[in-house]
Amino acid sequence: MTLAGIGFSTAAVGSSLVLHLSWVSPAISQHLGVTAIKVLSVFLFWPTLAGLLLSAFGSGRMRFLGIGTTLITGLWWFSLSMAATIFMGAPPIARHPTKFLIPEGYVGWVSIRYGEKDATGLEVNNGTRICQITDVGLLRTSSSVEKGWAKDKYFYYSQDGSLHALKDTAWGQGGMIWGDSYEWKQTVVAEYFYVGTEEQYHRAVTLNENPSI
Repeated sequence: MTLAGIGFSTAAVGSSLVLHLSWVSPAISQHLGVTAIKVLSVFLFWPTLAGLLLSAFGSGRMRFLGIGTTLITGLWWFSLSMAATIFMGAPPIARHPTKFLIPEGYVGWVSIRYGEKDATGLEVNNGTRICQITDVGLLRTSSSVEKGWAKDKYFYYSQDGSLHALKDTAWGQGGMIWGDSYEWKQTVVAEYFYVGTEEQYHRAVTLNENPSI
């Protein structure tokens, strides 16, 4: 195994570690951003391929270490990329999970407008963003929207502070959260989703009741 092969393998392993951190740490992901993650993916893929080729045509026992290292690194990169594609269609990047608090009994479209300069920022509690929706289904915040994957949770909240979890499921499984989407207009990003039964959601879509910026 040549020094060049060792160098390529080291670069690939380093990039793999940073990519892994971007998958599990929202703080690192949001600081780096999608562009940096794409660059890291390039620095992982090509050095891995180059290190594998140089190790395969090298000599000595060290070449087997190089082959094993590059194969493991390549498989880990492939796993992260496939998981990211399946879950969010983007490079492996994490965001803070969000806890949506919706007034008890509310049925209809919810709108969260990010980047509103005259609004307050979102509260972050134990690494989770808190979005408390008003009685009219609206929340305005100066916080920016985060890109990436996370597991969000939805709740009805009552005046006494108690919470009732709302299911976010696939069709036909009794869910109460539907049609999550985003709309961009200048510096403001609006997130929309519908709260209600599947039947109520289909009726709202048929009547074209969805909001807009």
